[in-house]
Amino acid sequence: MYSIKYDNLPAFFKFLSKIMPLKLPIRQDGVLNFADWFEGCNFEFEKSDKRTVSKTVSSPKNFFLPVAEQLYSSKITQNDIHITPAVKSELPFILFGVRPCDYKGLEKIDRFFLAEPIDIFYKARRDASIIITMACQEASATCFCDSLDINPTTPSGDIFTFTKSDKLFWEAITEKGHELTRNLTEFLTEDKEKPSEVEKDEKYKAAFEARKTKPTLEQFNDASWDELTCLTCGTCTFICPTCYCYDISCFDAGNCVKNQRTWDSCMYEDHAKMAHGHPRPTQKERIRQRFMHKLVYQFQETGEVGCVGCGRCTLHCPVNLSILKVV
Repeated sequence: MYSIKYDNLPAFFKFLSKIMPLKLPIRQDGVLNFADWFEGCNFEFEKSDKRTVSKTVSSPKNFFLPVAEQLYSSKITQNDIHITPAVKSELPFILFGVRPCDYKGLEKIDRFFLAEPIDIFYKARRDASIIITMACQEASATCFCDSLDINPTTPSGDIFTFTKSDKLFWEAITEKGHELTRNLTEFLTEDKEKPSEVEKDEKYKAAFEARKTKPTLEQFNDASWDELTCLTCGTCTFICPTCYCYDISCFDAGNCVKNQRTWDSCMYEDHAKMAHGHPRPTQKERIRQRFMHKLVYQFQETGEVGCVGCGRCTLHCPVNLSILKVV
């Protein structure tokens, strides 16, 4: 375990950014999100002496599953069809300050994109990244990760960090983490501190445990689905650390056809629409599918619900629909 004085972090981050591109939570125009480090930036982590909790609006999944990306292009000649895959020139980068819930979200997405057949675009970005996680010193009003057996004080990743008093503590976990740490000896000093325990809240745990069952006709046809107010705007799916729905589209680029992947949302009317029609034509059916998939179907498939308790969907919903209310 190592530590560095909080006041020395600007110089530390400047040094890190020279090793490889550094992305961390930066507040710009009043909004906190992961962005590239720059001299004098307003980076923001929680400090135990201020008792503040800082969570980015967007989850880190954006760096591994971009909003839009080209997969390949194709060109038809007189004798053949030529397909050219997009170049996967992923450069190494450091993602600093990933919360335990967000890292767990990446692990859940890994199960989809790194299973056979492996998504080579996603894998290239995961391989290129060094993820430095940061423990939470307290929970915000919308957090409930502990109800899902996620310990906010002991995240994983390549390097694990936490703040205490006027220091940031640092512990390498993977070989990538140890290799980076070896290049930072002029900044880091040995220390034996441990992160403080976050006060746990068990009130939602029983409710989530009750949802870890086989879906029943009663659940599916429950009258409560009709009572949920939802605009199906898709905000919750885009900021969720575990949502990964996407659409594939082709468009004319003049001298070739380009194939592109873009984010999609199960809340949209045209999501899953097929030639014969739509399997979920109403708002109620789309809302039900989202929550049944996240809370029931994924548990049947993987043994875990598809939620990490970050609370973003509740915090940013324009009509204040809480996933805890659904549960």
